Amino acid sequence: MAPDLQPELDTLDTEEPDRDAFADDESFRRVYAPWEARYDELYDAQEAGAVFLSDQGCGFTTLLVMTGPHQGAVWQDLRPMDEGIKPTGHGFARWYRNWLERTEQQLGLTPLVPAPGEEMP
Repeated sequence: MAPDLQPELDTLDTEEPDRDAFADDESFRRVYAPWEARYDELYDAQEAGAVFLSDQGCGFTTLLVMTGPHQGAVWQDLRPMDEGIKPTGHGFARWYRNWLERTEQQLGLTPLVPAPGEEMP
């Protein structure tokens, strides 16, 4: 994942051009376009080095970090709630096992392979 870009995004957010401060649409667009391009660049860069794992609904997603010091960690993209991208504290193996267990429960299935320390039903 990219370094924490949220502080720069927060600053940029406070600098968003105000449409009412411009005499015409063209003047506003000339100022707004580069601001929006930089905002989009920083927003997207937060996911650099990660891959999508799951959609949690309402725009929230789960990401697996593939590169850098957090490689193998699972993070939640909570930007729709203005909470940024945060680590879950779990690695992929634990996240995947939890996901499988939830899916089995939702489908009413019995696991085919017992968890460590468990016996087959």
